[in-house]
Order: sequence, then structure tokens, then C-alpha cells
Amino acid sequence: MLHHGTSKRAAMLHHGPSKRAAMLHHGTSKRAAMLHHGTSKRAAMLHHGPSKRAAMLHHGTSKRAAMLHHGTSKRAAMLHHGTSKRAAMLHHGPSKRAAMLHHGTSKRAAMLHHGPSKRAAMLHHGTSKRAAMLHHGTSKRAAMLHHGPSKRAAMLHHGTSKRAAMLHHGPSKRAAMLHHGTSKRAAMLHHGPSKRAAMLHHGTSKRAAMLH
Repeated sequence: MLHHGTSKRAAMLHHGPSKRAAMLHHGTSKRAAMLHHGTSKRAAMLHHGPSKRAAMLHHGTSKRAAMLHHGTSKRAAMLHHGTSKRAAMLHHGPSKRAAMLHHGTSKRAAMLHHGPSKRAAMLHHGTSKRAAMLHHGTSKRAAMLHHGPSKRAAMLHHGTSKRAAMLHHGPSKRAAMLHHGTSKRAAMLHHGPSKRAAMLHHGTSKRAAMLH
């Protein structure tokens, strides 16, 4: 097993081309297949060999190259950060089970930081099935959201539903009590334009007689 021999046993040479070249760089027995980085019986996979079993090569191209640092085959699950058969654990996998991506842990990508699934209610700040509590949700129960658009948004600071009458600047027919309303009951408003504006500070109706 000379490092640079020329006999038929020179297969053990660092870059030998014979079928027994399995015993490369550090091998001396039939099991020397465990090349510098190999661990399986098929490590006949020289560190840079061209044989069809070179699948284990650092940059191979055979169909078993799944174990390569950046493989692309179905079994590439074991890539740099993978550990399971399902590339789910891949740092940025695109498979349908990619739910386990960087921050996921459940089968339902609900826990994904910015998932788009209908169960994404569990996003960054959600905790219930009803994303109602989400800061900017859009579901029909989003009424409690700070700026929700649902029909129950009446309680929102600037709602537009028919119960928004109590809002500071609502446009509903009960906005009579609003500081600058325009409904027919706006008579009591400081600057209303209704027919009862007689009581306004600068009205123009026939009852303006009582004005200042």
C-alpha cells in the first residue's frame, strides 16, 4: 500500500482509478470504504472520485447525491440542517410539510411567523381560533380590533356602523348628540343646520329672536 506505488495494489493511492480505489487516503483494509468523511459500506465514494457510487462525494451528481451538502433529490432531507426524512426541518423548505420551518412545530403551519393559512390565527400575537383579538384582523368578529371594519365596529373609536352614534364623530342618524352632527336632531348642536337651529348661537330661523 505505498502512498505512490505502481503495482496492482496501488489502488490504495490517494487518487487511484481502479475499482479497488476504495481504500483511498486512509484505508488499508477492504472496509477502508470509510474514506475521510464516509461512514457507509458504499463510501467507495472517493473524496473526489468519478465512479457511479461517488454519491457520497462532497459535490457529486448521481441520484444518490442526496447526502451532498446542497443536494436536490427527494432524499435531500438530510441537507445541511435536515434530520428527518421529510425535509420539514429544512431551514427554508418549500414542501407542504414545511410547517416545521424555522419557527414552526405543529403540523398546522399556524405557528409560522407569517403564515397565510386559514388557521394562521395563531400568528405572532394570536392565541385563539378566532383571530378576533389580532391587532388588525379582518374576520367578522374583528369588531374588537382597534380598527376593525365589521358591522360591530360600533365601539371602535371611529366606527361607521349605525350604532356609531356614540362615537365622537359618527355619521349615523343618532349623531344628534355629536358636537358637529348634521341629522335632523342636530338642533341642539352648537352649529347645526336643521330647522330647529333657532337655538343656535347665530341661527337664521324665525325663532332666532331669542338669540343674543
